[in-house]
Amino acid sequence: MTAQTKAEAAKNAAEAAAEAANDSKLDAQEAQRLAEAAQKAAETANKEAAEARDTAADAQKAAESASEAAKAFADLAEASRKAAEAAQEVAEAAQKAAEKARDEAAALLKKAQEEADAKLAQAEKALQDAQKMQQQLEELIQKEQFKAQKPVIAKAKSAKKKTAKITWKQVEGADGYVVEYALKVGFKGAKSVTVKKGSAISATLKKLKSKKSYYVRIKAYKTVGGEKVYTSYSAKKKVRIK
Repeated sequence: MTAQTKAEAAKNAAEAAAEAANDSKLDAQEAQRLAEAAQKAAETANKEAAEARDTAADAQKAAESASEAAKAFADLAEASRKAAEAAQEVAEAAQKAAEKARDEAAALLKKAQEEADAKLAQAEKALQDAQKMQQQLEELIQKEQFKAQKPVIAKAKSAKKKTAKITWKQVEGADGYVVEYALKVGFKGAKSVTVKKGSAISATLKKLKSKKSYYVRIKAYKTVGGEKVYTSYSAKKKVRIK
């Protein structure tokens, strides 16, 4: 090989080495660039990891707060439930108390009504008794006043055979009269005629014995309280029968 050839070969080798060096430089620069990019990516990743950690911590705190809030809510719900149960018990107790009070009031009202009815019945009975006593008293007075009257025979005359007409003064309040007649002065074996008219003032006796003398007297009667009350007899009259 000639020197020229060796020089060209050396030159070519030097150029190849220069290219290789240049390529190595470029590779080194690319590697540097990639390293810097990787560094930046690593920094970004570290930053994102830190942010993720912060976010995770915040999430943890939020979860803890939520847990505490949930627990507080559960406690509140339990307290509310207990309060509701207590309120229900109070309401039931109040209802029972109200029912008891209503029953007691109804019982008291019934008792008061019964007592009032009993007192009213007693008052009505007392009034009826008083009215009855008053009526009895009035009837007694009427009886005594009526019994105290004494009829008066105005005339006793025989105008026809076997008859005699007896005339008297009307007795106030009388319902009728009883005319009694007998042959004996003591009225032994006497007979009587009842005149059922308070306004009557005379009666005719029939089927008497002729030529005989009869004794005649009258009494008035009045019905008071279902009882027939009589006056005393009048003074007797003597009549001679034709």
